Amino acid sequence: MRMRTPVFGLLMILMVVACVGLSGCGHSRARRAEYNPYAYRAEPLDEQLQQLGWDDDWTGLLELWRQYSHMCDDETRCALLVAQANLELGRNDEAVRIYRTVIGTQEFWYSSERDRDFNIVVLGGVDETRCLRAAFDPDHGRAVHLLRAAEALLRIGAYREAIEACEAIEECGLANDPEMLMARGEAYYQLGDVGESARDFRRALESLDEEHARMRLRQMEEL
Repeated sequence: MRMRTPVFGLLMILMVVACVGLSGCGHSRARRAEYNPYAYRAEPLDEQLQQLGWDDDWTGLLELWRQYSHMCDDETRCALLVAQANLELGRNDEAVRIYRTVIGTQEFWYSSERDRDFNIVVLGGVDETRCLRAAFDPDHGRAVHLLRAAEALLRIGAYREAIEACEAIEECGLANDPEMLMARGEAYYQLGDVGESARDFRRALESLDEEHARMRLRQMEEL
C-alpha cells in the first residue's frame, strides 16, 4: 500500500498538469473561441457575425452585436445580419424596423458585395439604380435580403410593403423566382386581390411543387 500511494499521487499530478497544459480542463478552449475584437489581427465584426449566421447561432449573433456594435466597419452588412437574426428568432417587428432602414439607403443598392472597389453613382436616387446594380451582382445578394424583408413584412401584416419588396426582387432580374412569387402571392391573397394572387401562385408552381400555393388556389376557386 505504501508503494502504490506515491505512484498514484504522481499519476494524479501528471494528469492535472496535462489537463491544464493541453486544454485548460475545458476552460482555455472556451476562452480562445470567444471573440476578442482587440486581439492582434482579429477578424472584422461583420465576418464574425456572418460565421455565427452560418452556424445558425442567432442568439449568439445578437449578443455579439450588443457588445461590439460600435466596432462594425460595414454597417449595411452588419445591419442585414442582425435583421436576419431577429427574423429567425421570431422578433418580427425588430426585423422589419431594421430592414426598412437598410433597404431605404443608397449604400444597400450602390455598394458591391463582390467587387468592393466598384461603386455606381446614378443621378436620380435609389430607384434608378436597382436594375443597373443588379447587373453587376451575379449572385443577386440584394434579392436574398429583400426576400427576407418580404417575409418579415408578411409576418407583421405589412402586405403592401411586402409586395414592394417583391417587386424590387423582380427588378433584380428574378421575375420568375418561385420564392418571390410565393411571398407576393400570399401578400395579394391577404389583401383580397384574388386575381394577382392566383397569377403569382400559378407561376410559382411552374418551377416549384409547393402545397401552400395549391391550397391557396383551391381556396380562391371556392370563392
